[in-house]
Amino acid sequence: TETETETETEPPTPTPVPPPGITLHFAWPTPAEADVHVVSEHDFGDGVLVSAAYHYRLAVRLEGDSYRITRTAMALEEHEGRERLRLGNVLTQDVTQHVGDLRIDVDGTHIAPVGGFDPIDAAAHSVLADAHITGPLADAVLALDRSGWEPINVVDYDTMIHEWNGRSFVLGVIQPADATADASATRIVSLANAPCEVTSDPDATGPCVELVRTEHGERGTDRIIHVYTLRTEPDTLRPHRFQHESRTDSEAAHIHYAETWTTTFSWR
Repeated sequence: TETETETETEPPTPTPVPPPGITLHFAWPTPAEADVHVVSEHDFGDGVLVSAAYHYRLAVRLEGDSYRITRTAMALEEHEGRERLRLGNVLTQDVTQHVGDLRIDVDGTHIAPVGGFDPIDAAAHSVLADAHITGPLADAVLALDRSGWEPINVVDYDTMIHEWNGRSFVLGVIQPADATADASATRIVSLANAPCEVTSDPDATGPCVELVRTEHGERGTDRIIHVYTLRTEPDTLRPHRFQHESRTDSEAAHIHYAETWTTTFSWR
């Protein structure tokens, strides 16, 4: 019959093909060097803004069973901020975050500063002087930073490596992530086959992926949001662009604070 003929000639329904998985692995190429550019932006509310831009040199080499990351020649390019104390605190934290040597195990499990605070202290004094912050005020902001510099010195690498190394994802599928108390977090590979440099060209492709971690914290009416976005090579986790955006809102304490750090690595 006509109905039977139509049924017999209908093509079979194709079986859906799941999107390919993406596994991330830490294995930076060595030896290697990069020119690094950092932009630090802070909005304290009520029109109080502080910002700064820097560049420095980064070198990577293998030493036995670990990588040694060397960060030198940090220089202040520009800065804005009318309140010298807040500007000094921002500059000092930025230098602490981006100066000095690190040692990273080849499997990415352990990251630690190499050496003490001295190279950070020297670089911070230089950057503060370029911003016309000297004398007792410079000493005061450095004294505050000296007491807890180690976690700040490695924080970017913890997020770029520990957060992602060895994990597997399906593009666009959200995974839950570990978070502190009173917070929740997720991870996602938001882009695959992406250019390593951020571009406005929607058709641009490349060997990098974009990884995003989002963390929401709540305590009463207080809200804290962190968003970490990383452009990286999936087979090595070598970073090309890393951005950390954070916002804190507390109605009770009248705090509305936002900050963004954007770090760009130009490898050569």
